[in-house]
Amino acid sequence: MKYGSLKKTHRYLANFQDRMYAHIIEQINPGADGQHSGPDRIQFYKHAVTGKIKKVIFSAAAACVAAALCILATHLFIRHSYQPATFAVTAELGQRASVTLPDGTLVWLNSGSCISYDSDYGHKIRYISLNGEASFDVAKDAEHPFIVEARGITTEALEPGSTYRPTTPTTSSPPRFTKDR
Repeated sequence: MKYGSLKKTHRYLANFQDRMYAHIIEQINPGADGQHSGPDRIQFYKHAVTGKIKKVIFSAAAACVAAALCILATHLFIRHSYQPATFAVTAELGQRASVTLPDGTLVWLNSGSCISYDSDYGHKIRYISLNGEASFDVAKDAEHPFIVEARGITTEALEPGSTYRPTTPTTSSPPRFTKDR
């Protein structure tokens, strides 16, 4: 295609576009308005329609950006403000206590002992904190390890479904985590 014929095609399309605008304008507003007539009228409405389209597109884009920012802010707020609740079970001095954890693990607390665990216990891991002496009948769950923390030392039960007795008998000795046979 030659350069000259490309120019002619472009002129034809521009003229066709102007005629379409004139036809649309005549359908919307029959008769001439007092300010614009002929080709000036076409250009006036052409720019008016194009400007309105740009405003609508800009408004839609601004609304999408605002919605995305609101969603992001809400997500970040919820993610950083979530603190799981902590549950604690204590056996008073001279008493013994038992509790069943959410996963079905049975815990027997000796006198003066306390365990605590978060409300999200069992979602990723089964983590509890022990102060004192307790026995555990650990529920089987190979996907979620059972971990006991006592005096800063963490111990994992390697054979879930067994009974264990972690103890912290004195302040100088480390906790023991023995399996009952």
